Amino acid sequence: MKNKKFIAFAIVAILAVSVFGISGPALAAENTTLGDGFGTGYLGGIGGKLPTTDIRVVAVNLINILLGVLGIIFLLLVLYGGFLWMTSAGSDEQASKGRKIIGNSIIGLIVIFVAFALTTFVFNILQDTVSVPTTGN
Repeated sequence: MKNKKFIAFAIVAILAVSVFGISGPALAAENTTLGDGFGTGYLGGIGGKLPTTDIRVVAVNLINILLGVLGIIFLLLVLYGGFLWMTSAGSDEQASKGRKIIGNSIIGLIVIFVAFALTTFVFNILQDTVSVPTTGN
């Protein structure tokens, strides 16, 4: 039971570090052009500027971040399954469990690739069909 709790905690910790590690610098870089670096530009407090990023770009960035996190989870699952398989020491049950984890991880990776291709296709179609108004700065 403790082993399962440790694995669950490790996965949650890796997800948290991955999400904040990947999206933090991008958000900080975007924020520097909109105010004094403390987020006041989003409120309109500095010169009345509001963010001009298109909502579709934000959605694509969020989806790409989530798919990247799923890729990290895939890598961890493959490593865990390989570890189980290699340390089975003749135990057919543990070796089959490791192979099963690796097989399911590969199926998950295929789903991730299909989701990435589908979202890229949909947002490219939306970008071509909808005109985005530009603002003069």
